[in-house]
Amino acid sequence: MKYGLPYKGSKNKLAERIVSLLPKRTHLIDLFCGGCAVSHAALLRNKYEHIHINDINWICPTLFIDALNGKYQNETRWISREDFFRLKDTDPYVAVVWSFGNNLRDYLYSKEIEPLKKAIHYAIFFRDYTLGKELGYDLSFIEPISDIQRRYAAVKRYFSQFGHFQQQSFEGGRIAEIAEHRNLRQNQSDWRMPKDGTQEPSFKKKNTNAQANFNQEKAATALHRLQYRERQLSLPRNSGGGDFQTSHQVCLIMPRLKFQMIA
Repeated sequence: MKYGLPYKGSKNKLAERIVSLLPKRTHLIDLFCGGCAVSHAALLRNKYEHIHINDINWICPTLFIDALNGKYQNETRWISREDFFRLKDTDPYVAVVWSFGNNLRDYLYSKEIEPLKKAIHYAIFFRDYTLGKELGYDLSFIEPISDIQRRYAAVKRYFSQFGHFQQQSFEGGRIAEIAEHRNLRQNQSDWRMPKDGTQEPSFKKKNTNAQANFNQEKAATALHRLQYRERQLSLPRNSGGGDFQTSHQVCLIMPRLKFQMIA
């Protein structure tokens, strides 16, 4: 069972344990709720009459409550790169579901893979196969399948037959960077003990280009962390949050959100 929203530092794996250790009361105050995993677990166990959630970032609590209320139950929008940067600061669904690693900052797909991802989206949700055919992939074979998750699974199986997806990954993300990191890990671990029986290993020549790319990525990651920290400090001190009763229907894992958690 997955609890709450996909979120860095999520208490998803600990949610059940945390709720089991908390005493039964009328109110649960979930401070620093993040992706609301603890609140979600508590809600499903019907342990509290009222649950109060709060976080300095208003986006996740708002998305969680809207999802509980069924706002995204029939969500099928395709969010382009331009849409993402235009809407991410005002639309919680766009910011969380369509960001890389759910970091609320970077777009979900690389520029290279975005056209194919759009074609797949249109085929699965809109039964429009023209974009896929333009790219050389006829996805109309999923037409007889009505269930969204089964359509998604069928498309995933279809693309698993193409060798280039072993590196590019059907799951999306920063494709080129992932491939470079894989090559770097292989080069760093590629060493052997000398045949003369000495104890010191001799290392094969490492890929200097991969090392340079790795160092560049580390610098970019540090910059992203700094920018994220600055953004957090610039947020208004009126923290996001909300109250809800346990009688609300639980519909957090709706088809669109579930699809984006997988993809």
